[in-house]
Formats: sequence, structure tokens, C-alpha cells
Amino acid sequence: MENKKRSFCYWISVLGAPVITGFILLCVYALKNVYPFGEGNVAFYDMAQALIPIYTHTYDVFHGTKNIFWDWYCGGGISMVDTSGNFLFSPFNLFFFFVKRDMLLESMSFFLMLKACVCAWTMSFYFRNTYKNTNWYWHVLAGLLYACCGFMIQYHCNIQFLDMVALFPVLIYFTDRLFEEKKTVGYCVTLAMFFVLSVYYTYMACIYLILYCYARSIKLDKGEKKIRAALLGSSTLIAGLLSAVISVPTLITLLESYGMRTSSYVFFDRHHHKVFMLYGCELLAAVLIVFIVMKRKEIKRYVERLLMVVFMVLPIFVEMTNGYWHIGGYVEFPMRYGYMLTFSALCLVGEIIQNNAEEGKKRSKLRTVFWGGLSAIAVFAGVVILYRFLLPFCMYGMRTVEDIYNLYYYVFIELTAIFALLLLGGSKTITKIACGILVFFQCFFGWFCLSTPMYEGTLECEDTIITGSEAIRDEWEGLHNEEPDVLVSRIKDMTLTLNNNYPLVMERASMSAFVWGVKYSLREALWNMGYSEVPPRVMDNGGTVFSDALLNIDTIISETEADETLYNEIGCAAGYHFSEAKYDYPFGIVTSDNMVDWSGNEMESALQYQNELFRAINDSEDNLIDFCDYDSYVITNEDMSEFCYQYEMPITEDGVLYLEFLILNNYWQIYVNGEIMEIPDMRVVDNIVHPADFARGMVCCGSFEKGDVVTCTLVGNPEIQSVPEVAFGLLKLSTLQNSIEHQNEYTREICVDKNKLYLEVNASAGEYILLPIGYDDSFDVRVNGEKITSLSALDEAMFLIPLLDGENAIEIKFVPPGIGIGIVLSCVGVLGLLLLKRYRDSIIGQKVHQEGMYLLLTIIEYIIVLGMYVAPLIYTLCIAIAVVIKSL
Repeated sequence: MENKKRSFCYWISVLGAPVITGFILLCVYALKNVYPFGEGNVAFYDMAQALIPIYTHTYDVFHGTKNIFWDWYCGGGISMVDTSGNFLFSPFNLFFFFVKRDMLLESMSFFLMLKACVCAWTMSFYFRNTYKNTNWYWHVLAGLLYACCGFMIQYHCNIQFLDMVALFPVLIYFTDRLFEEKKTVGYCVTLAMFFVLSVYYTYMACIYLILYCYARSIKLDKGEKKIRAALLGSSTLIAGLLSAVISVPTLITLLESYGMRTSSYVFFDRHHHKVFMLYGCELLAAVLIVFIVMKRKEIKRYVERLLMVVFMVLPIFVEMTNGYWHIGGYVEFPMRYGYMLTFSALCLVGEIIQNNAEEGKKRSKLRTVFWGGLSAIAVFAGVVILYRFLLPFCMYGMRTVEDIYNLYYYVFIELTAIFALLLLGGSKTITKIACGILVFFQCFFGWFCLSTPMYEGTLECEDTIITGSEAIRDEWEGLHNEEPDVLVSRIKDMTLTLNNNYPLVMERASMSAFVWGVKYSLREALWNMGYSEVPPRVMDNGGTVFSDALLNIDTIISETEADETLYNEIGCAAGYHFSEAKYDYPFGIVTSDNMVDWSGNEMESALQYQNELFRAINDSEDNLIDFCDYDSYVITNEDMSEFCYQYEMPITEDGVLYLEFLILNNYWQIYVNGEIMEIPDMRVVDNIVHPADFARGMVCCGSFEKGDVVTCTLVGNPEIQSVPEVAFGLLKLSTLQNSIEHQNEYTREICVDKNKLYLEVNASAGEYILLPIGYDDSFDVRVNGEKITSLSALDEAMFLIPLLDGENAIEIKFVPPGIGIGIVLSCVGVLGLLLLKRYRDSIIGQKVHQEGMYLLLTIIEYIIVLGMYVAPLIYTLCIAIAVVIKSL
């Protein structure tokens, strides 16, 4: 019976946390009608607009239809190396072998539950194997509190983050084995997996590891410190080498990406989401407080674990430290390492409980009944406090106004006090039951209120990007034609019905993209041509008929009918109009050496940029766009309800009139010949204000005939009364058509594969072909079998390939940057791991090795402790004192 009891307790300690976590999420899904209990889903915020579409790339790779590192659908063809280094190689992605592509949206509820349950299991595993004197109760609570901590329930919409959360307890477990038993293989392999999953997150994990080793080494003598430093340094280096085949290309791509080039450094403005990282730590804080009250003299025994908690709590209050953890800006996701706070607090409590295990005291029946009733009241009060605080999050999720987050300081104190009360009195059984119930409700309310919000607060967070793209793909037969250039024959979302990663879901190429690895130069070139800008996205709305043709955009979708002068409607489906462009260049424009080193960075306007680009491509002095002369005057009503500028322009040739705001210094309503213009803004098709959140590019005023007179009126905010700095340009359709006919004189054959493009073109010596593909020097480019060095055009945004006289067989193939050296380094890493395992004592025993690693680790520790913590803390305190003095 004793063996059966032990076996039963063992399996509860192993499976209790993941099973209860899964049960909680199933209850939440059932109550909120989430699949499989209804038609709802867990996709909101970044999960809806970016991550699930990117997972379609992962799905396609696993099913053999895509290349791992390249995708033709997004951004006119884009490197997915950074995405592969954050998504593709996670073992969790084996999940996609068991679902259909059309079910990815619905299956996210199971995917989230899988990751949350594994997080609970790995934390229970760490707790059970590290604090062996604790019983199953604490193993279960540790897993629950970790899987339902503030980080998890806030940031689960960035579901790729959770892979590292699940792996982190395993990494620390093997770090402990490294320190205590000098075992290196587990640490090397786990840290290498961290590198493969995310270089960015590994940077944060390495900061934690250095702080962790610093704290654990405080009580060691210098000799032991040197041995540990040699072990840690050698193993970390080997882990980095093992992962190099993925991490090196990923790191190179990230350093060249738009996100890195434009990363801001936010060190002073506190983001109140941070305080919610304390969610789930109330019981742990109560254990620490009770211990300090009752056994304060023993607190020195726990200095290492206590120091780690201090390291992880300080960034909540010291923004500079938080900024350094992120290498600068973090948008709306502060403390992306917040799960480490919960982990550190659990470790501290584990130490306390293990060293202070006591048998429950016998209580009289009267006292037991009394304390049971008091505990029930305390638990009820805690549940009410949690519910009242979390209820507003049901509507908007984590995007709730920050004032509500500020209230969590009070909630944290109140819940900590309730847990402390439960711990201080009553029988051990009652205390366990009461604390367990309160923890359960805390976990349940957290997931219930912050997952699947009723209203996401912004249209960009809706799942329409997925459902709309699937509807278009499924209902419009012509979308999946059999043309050989389908991967580079592009589509455009004219009315911003969908979000930027819709091409991945729709399986049709576009310039649109929401992938961090997009090249800075490509995005800048699109902005210079008058397309909209919303960092870090690449937008396909805006531009002109010419720039669309240049980018090989031959099909548009919209919720409204397209201009018949510019497009031929070919059908309707799923509430969308589908139209083919009448003005369409063939893929790849043959041009002269005018495009070599051509730069448009100094142009004052997108209209001027396009004009000069057209002239350079066609080796002509003719303008494509004529700037319109106009008379303008101000109209103001006596009550100042309107502030207007009116422009009259005679149309001198058949063409398309474009309006460009040279400076976006006001919000304007635009009237063309008395009709107000609609400026679509992420599904708000009838928006009438420019610029809008997702519409900042060039405005098409319509097509007109020679002899027309166009009146354009801008109505602005009377409180601002800023003079609009605008330019009007008439794009001459006959000039564009002549250019297109000239390009059609060159015969072309094109074939596109997963990461290759093959193009045959007849040309003359000295000519070049401009390919509308984002330039990347990682491409292997060959002409007639000879490897050549391709040139970049449009300020390094696109390919420019020199041609030979006659037939040119062009083959370009994407090769991930640094993949060769990455393979070599990974082979070196495997050899190093084998040598370290076989000759560990000899390698670690070398004095030079010990001294060198100890010195290096000591320098890094001082940089982190002093530079990231001490200096920012002193600065923050000085600023706070100065503010107080100034207020007095």
C-alpha cells in the first residue's frame, strides 16, 4: 500500500500540473466558444495578423511545397532565414503534421494548450528533481504558477515566445548539472536548441545564465569559481558552434533587416505592462514574507536565490535595465524575459520549503473548524479581488488602458496578504487546500480574461486576414491558375481589406509583408515610390499605375469596383472584386546602363522619384508624370468649422491624377469634383480622412480625359490650420503604354521554383535586366551558366543583371547568408562536444584555460551587474529625487 501511495503521488507530481493546465484552458475554451467548443479562436493581436500566416510557411515547408529559407509570396520574394530561426525548427512544430492547412486558425487553441501544458510539465520536472524533499503538492503548484504566470497570459498571442518558456527550466536543470556534477552534454545541447529557436531570446537567456552563475558562485572559493568558469565558457562556446548552421544565417539576416536598422532605444519611459509580470508570484512572495518573519536569521542561506529574484524584479522599476535586456526598443512587449521572474521566485520558494519541511501540527476540532471557515472567507475574498481586477481585460485583452495595470500593485499586495494569512495559521491540510483553490482560480481567471478578448481594440488584430484570404483562395477559381510565373505574378489589396501577411495564407505573391527580416532598402524604395508605411510592415497600397507595373502587380482585389480605365474586372467572389491591370510590364524590365548606380534618395517627392526612375529605365527625356499647375485659395467659414484649400487643374492629356502630401502635418478630407474620396484604412473601406493608420502613401484621385478640369478641395482641422504642402501629378497613360509595348518586344521565358528563378531573355550587349525582387547579395546569379556578380538598383532594393548579346539564360538561387561558414562551425561544435565529453577533466584542468575563462566571465559579470543594474538604478534614483525636490 505504501508503494502504491508513493507511485500515485509520483504520477500526480509528474502529470498534475500539465493536466490541470489543460483542464483550465479547455474550460476557458468552452465558456468562450473557442474551437472545438464553438466557432471562436484564440487568435488576436500579433497571432492573428502575423504569426499564423507565418506558420503557413512552416506548414508548407513541412509538406514539401516551400523552401526553408525563402518565400516568393511575401515582399516580392523575401528571405525567411530570420523566421526559420524563430519558428521552423521548434519541436512543437511537429504539431503541423497532424492538422490541415485550412485548420491552422482553429487549431491554435490546441497548439496554445500544448505549449502551456509542456511549460507546466518542464517546471514541475525542474522543481521535482531539484527540490527532492518537497512533495507532489508543490510540484503541481510550481508547474501551474509557471504555465499561468503574467508573462504567459499576456504574451501568449506571440505564441512563438512560449517555445523558450517551455525549454527554460530544462536549460537551468542542465546548468545545475554542469555546476554540481560537471556534466556538459545536456547543457550544450539545450543551449544550442535555444540558439536555433531564437538568437534574440538566447541573448536574454545568456544574460540570465551569467547572473545565475554569478549568484551561485558567491560562496565558492576562487579555485572552484575558475573551474565553473571554464566549464561554463567551454560549454557555451560549443553550444553556439553546434547551432551555427542556423544561428549564423539568422544573425546576419537580422542585422541587415529593417527592424534592426530602425530599432529605437527606450530607456526612460516606463511601460506599465511590466508590473503584471508579478502575476502568479503572490503565493511565492507570501512564503518569503512568512519565512522572514519567522526565521529571519536563516535568510543568509538563500542569498543566491534571493539575489536572482532581485535581479528579475528590478527591471519592473528601472526602465534602463529593462531596455538593456531588450537591446533597445520593444514596442508593446516589455519584459520578454518576464517568465524568468516567476522561475526565479519559484526556485527561491523551493529552497525555503525544502529546508523547512515540517509536519503539520495537530489542532483541536474547534480550531480546525474555525480556521477552515476563516480560510474559506479569505479564499473567497481573493477570488473576488482577482475577478474584479481582471474583468476589464475580457474586452480588450492585454491592450487594456494602462491605468488598470497600475492597479495591480494593490492587487498584488492584497493577494500576498491573503496567502500569508493562509500560511500562518490553521492545519497543514487546510492551508494546502485553501492555497490550492486560490491558485487554481488565479490561473483560471488569468487565462479566461486575457485570452480571446471579446473585442481586440483594433481592426488589425482581427482574424479576417486569415478567413478573408482563405475565402478568396477557395472561391475564386482564377486565383490558382497554371501559369509558370504564378509565384512572381503579384496581387494587390487595393482597399486594405486584409493585413500584410495575407499572401502567405492566400498562396499568391504580393509586395505586402509583415516579416522582420524584410530588407531596409526594399522598404525604403517602396516608400520613395509613394507606398504606405507602417513599421515594420511592407505595404502594397499607394504607389501609381507605373510602380505597380514595375513591381509586376497584375491583379487587384477590392471590396469596391475598380477604375475601368485602369482595370478589367474578371469576377467577384467572397464579397471581393477581382480585376486585371490593363497596364502591365512583363516580369523583368530590360534597360540600359542608366540604372547602374541610379539613386533616388535625394528626390523631394515620390512623384519626382517615379518620374526620374521612368526616364532612367527607358533612357528617355520624356516625363511620365507632369506636375500640375494650379491656383489655390483658402475658404474659411465664420464659425471656423472648416479650414479648406481648393485647387483647380486643367487636364492636358488622358491620364491618372495623383495627390501627394509632401509633409503629413494635418488630417485632411479630400473632395474631387465635389465628391468626397474614401481612403481605406485596414477594413475601414469608407474612411474619409488622410493620412490614416494604414494609408499614408500616394492618393489616386481618378483617371481623367484631356480637356477635363479637376477641382480638388482639402478640408483640414481648423484648430491646426497648417498649410498643406502637396503636389499633384498627371501620369500620362499613353507614355506608359509606349514603354510597356517597347518591353514586350523582348521575348521572355520564366520558370520559378522554391528558391530559384530561371529566366530566358533576348537582348543586346550592354543592356541590363531589372528584376522586381528584393536585392540580397546572398543570391547565386548565373548567366548562360557563368557565375556573375549581380548589381543592385533603386538604392540596393532590386536586382540589376548585365546581359549578353543574344540569348541570356539567367538563373538566380537564394543561398542563406553565412550558411557555408555555419556548417563548418557546426561540425567544429560537434567535434568540440565529443572532445569535451571524452577529455573533460584534462581540458577543464588546464590552468591557462581556467584563468582565461574566469577573467572573461568576471568581466562580463561586472559589465552586466554594474552597467545593466547598478548604474541605471543610481541614475533612476537620482532622477526620482530630482523630481521630488522640484515638486517641493
